[in-house]
Amino acid sequence: MPRPDSVSRADPSVPRVEITPERLAGVERALAQFIGPMAKVLIKRELPRAADFDGLCQALAKCLDRPEQQAKFLASVPRGKPAA
Repeated sequence: MPRPDSVSRADPSVPRVEITPERLAGVERALAQFIGPMAKVLIKRELPRAADFDGLCQALAKCLDRPEQQAKFLASVPRGKPAA
């Protein structure tokens, strides 16, 4: 039986997103251009909530205050091959 503090708080109806470490590193680098080391924290927070890679990127973009920053972030995210 899992301990209460180890239970996932993510919505169980949302499937787990499989994203390669390389793609996550690219997203982190892109986001860090705007918010520095907080990028890693936000990715860890948003990853369990995301339905797919694009959803993750959209959620992270919303963490940026200005629409022009959001657009620049989304444009700078590397679009590689998704995880198989």
